[in-house]
Amino acid sequence: MMILKQRTWIHKNELLESIIVTDSGKTKFYSHTYLVRDSSRGWIPYVKWDNWEGQPHADKYDGSGALTEQKSCGEQTTDDVLKLVKIFRKNLLAMELSKL
Repeated sequence: MMILKQRTWIHKNELLESIIVTDSGKTKFYSHTYLVRDSSRGWIPYVKWDNWEGQPHADKYDGSGALTEQKSCGEQTTDDVLKLVKIFRKNLLAMELSKL
């Protein structure tokens, strides 16, 4: 079993944190979280893609870090999520993530 944790800086106060668990070359679990740094509260999640309990889905959070929406979506790789975040980072909360 191998666990990979990766942080990719998107902008000076934004990053994508990915955790991927593989076993015998198969991905057992993944989590990709887009975080924004708030000067008073630290890192706040905005969007998270994962396959917790084997069900791929996307979670949206409000500006305080509270979960506001959870929708099913297709499996996402780190590269797929990185492209989405870099292109749509200012509009991610307004988008229908399950359609991407």
